[in-house]
Amino acid sequence: MEDNEKLLQLIQKMNKPQLRQLARFAQFIMLEDEPDDLTDRSDVRARYNNFKDVLQTWQVDPAAIDAWAKQTDSKK
Repeated sequence: MEDNEKLLQLIQKMNKPQLRQLARFAQFIMLEDEPDDLTDRSDVRARYNNFKDVLQTWQVDPAAIDAWAKQTDSKK
């Protein structure tokens, strides 16, 4: 018997609260596998180039972001 068949048999025996818990746990497992930008260990230069490409695509000026950050920092 394959794993998905075993899981299907178990799901059919569960009540609503158990199914809700199983669904939340499955969502947690799926989120755990998604890439996390804060802990990404790939090449920093490649990630920076991707970032610059996205800024160009969205027509965002990095200097404007820097000026905004400095302006909001000085208001503290």
